[in-house]
Amino acid sequence: MINNIKILFFSYNQFLLNKNCVIFKKYLEKNGIKSVGPIFLPKKKKLINILKSPHIDKNSRDQIFVESYKTFIIIFKINKLILNIINLFNLPSIIRVVYLFGNEKNNTIS
Repeated sequence: MINNIKILFFSYNQFLLNKNCVIFKKYLEKNGIKSVGPIFLPKKKKLINILKSPHIDKNSRDQIFVESYKTFIIIFKINKLILNIINLFNLPSIIRVVYLFGNEKNNTIS
């Protein structure tokens, strides 16, 4: 039997992610759903090098630094009504959402 659900939020914009996680948490509390979080995970950093000119000056490059942010919320004692309430919440398209169903022992977050 599924006891809980972990909802992971991914984004490249930290401010927007934090703001929407707090709004989502208040939305859950308003509907009487018990949850834990938001729990913020470490950010991932990536450095990308792009050649400015492909023909000459190979040493002339641009560096782009990209950071991605993750956070999650755990919801306990889920049922169909709670899942319908969660699906009604609108998030901006810049935030990616992943649902993990099951017990905490079975799912790992990386």
